[in-house]
Amino acid sequence: MNTVILLMKTALFIMPDRGLFHSYIRRHKKTGFKSVQFKSMSGVTLIELTVVLFILVALAGVTIPMFTGTARYTECVATDATLANIRDAIMGGGGQGGYRSDMGVMPVDVVATPSPSSLNNLFNNPLYGNGIINSTTNNPSFNTSTSILTSATTQTFNAVTQRGWRGPYLTGGITCAAIVGKLNNLPTGSTLPPIDTKGVCGFSNPTPPTLITSNSNTVSLDSYPVVATNTDGSTTFLLQGSPIVLMEDYNNKFFLVSGGAINGIELTPDISGSNIGLVPVSTLTSRNSDDRVLYLDAVDPGSNQPCSK
Repeated sequence: MNTVILLMKTALFIMPDRGLFHSYIRRHKKTGFKSVQFKSMSGVTLIELTVVLFILVALAGVTIPMFTGTARYTECVATDATLANIRDAIMGGGGQGGYRSDMGVMPVDVVATPSPSSLNNLFNNPLYGNGIINSTTNNPSFNTSTSILTSATTQTFNAVTQRGWRGPYLTGGITCAAIVGKLNNLPTGSTLPPIDTKGVCGFSNPTPPTLITSNSNTVSLDSYPVVATNTDGSTTFLLQGSPIVLMEDYNNKFFLVSGGAINGIELTPDISGSNIGLVPVSTLTSRNSDDRVLYLDAVDPGSNQPCSK
């Protein structure tokens, strides 16, 4: 802001005959006047015009990044607030219980091994057995060969045992099918930024307007807008943000993650070995991406970039 003020003062100083208006005011200060009339001013030299144009360009260069930075800061703070709300919905907060205390497990998608989860269970009543990681205990309907539940039933809340699903624990989500609809309305050839880098919506072909299949999950979005670039250079606003996912580290500790403003979620779980589906703690400790991470049941071994960056 100080830079902007300095440039404006400089522009006023170099303007030709800048003293005419001020001297006119001084001469009429005692007698008073009803209107101000400017005297004719001498022509502007090429050098003076060049300097003024240079300063105007400099002002634009200072102002545009300033507003861009402010927008990024707002998106970052809003995303952190959303992560905190989701954490409370899972772990409980403000004297209220959460999904974990009601169900006894984390709201992970039904899979044989850990993987990024969509948070769908916070919006929709899950099938029996959801949330069991690397185990089929108390889940006789789990088919290990297909990694899905069969003949499962929904969880209902039992007032006596105080267990069972009593959601929705979150509101304001969007279905993956609705996201697909927005993508398929784009002009042919439009390019998309990363949206579903962890596959919680199951996009099969992110090239609009080709039909993009998805699952039936409902997801919660961060606050970094998703904008497509069309072939003519124009842009199309698509979504408020990208899906926030639930992940797990080597120590079996859970965390929420948003992909930030660029590149989508860059934290990647192992795809093989004994820790398949889990994120190395060392990756979280030394992370330098713009991912926003919020641990649920442990202290974050690393730290997010400040929102002011």
